[in-house]
Amino acid sequence: MLALEDWVDSVFIPDFFVPNNLGRPANRKRVIGVLARTAPLNVVERVVLPLASRFVLRKVFAEAARKLPQVSRVLDALEEWLGGPFLGSQPAASLADLAAYACLSFIVDNRLEGTDAVLGRAALGAWMARVRPLTSDGRRLVPTGVPV
Repeated sequence: MLALEDWVDSVFIPDFFVPNNLGRPANRKRVIGVLARTAPLNVVERVVLPLASRFVLRKVFAEAARKLPQVSRVLDALEEWLGGPFLGSQPAASLADLAAYACLSFIVDNRLEGTDAVLGRAALGAWMARVRPLTSDGRRLVPTGVPV
């Protein structure tokens, strides 16, 4: 199971979650906006962070956009890990299930671009339905009332 958890951390998150949310201009603005609204910032941070982030994030956005073509292949690989009810053919959810679910549910719950690619895969949809009750009573990762 450690290999699967390592895969989620080293491949799934950087090669699917980041490109999907920061590589797509339609998602980028919404994701950055929600992060800004959920983090308590003081007056100086509200002025300095947006200016600094434009410079710093330019490289992150470019790298994420470069990785967009492989998003589908990463979802293919995630489906391959689903040999049973949970990732790695396990009978119970693991840390890998929770980490991958968090990434996918953020996209699906907020109807970000890429939602159809996830929900169009029956095995992933069924797996998400099994994992959702195990996470924070099935609540959204972004609090209700925070628009994305």
